[in-house]
Amino acid sequence: MTNSEPVCIESVPVKAQTAVLGGLVWLCQHSELHRNYPVGMLLNRVAGSLELNQYRYYENENGVPIGFCNWALLSDIDLADALAGNMVFEPCHWRSGGNLFFPEFLAPFGHCRMIVRDIRQNIVPPSVRGWSLRGQVNEDGTQQAQKKHRFVNA
Repeated sequence: MTNSEPVCIESVPVKAQTAVLGGLVWLCQHSELHRNYPVGMLLNRVAGSLELNQYRYYENENGVPIGFCNWALLSDIDLADALAGNMVFEPCHWRSGGNLFFPEFLAPFGHCRMIVRDIRQNIVPPSVRGWSLRGQVNEDGTQQAQKKHRFVNA
């Protein structure tokens, strides 16, 4: 790993993965965008990152989940698929290249800025570019088309 790559620590014990997954499902029920995710889709978008420790999970001082963010290091081809909304994550995708992509970001209680600050200070090295797709729910409950979001950690 070089100083220009996001932090990735190896392998997380299964017990820790299941605890985070339980908290993540709880967070989903409080997020309009994630509330109706099929379980299989959610697992596809997070399980590999839990195994590889490519995520941040946030709890408040009482141990209540408040946020989650994960990332993948994608090849150019995988990034194009992810940004087109066509990505089905396989184990080989999570570290297939050098393109930083954030599949999920949950902060249903308003902790978005705190999470972004933590990711920028502790995960993403300076000058590294990252990508995500941002979803939004309309007032009638339908989902808007996802928008590509690009950022550079300054």
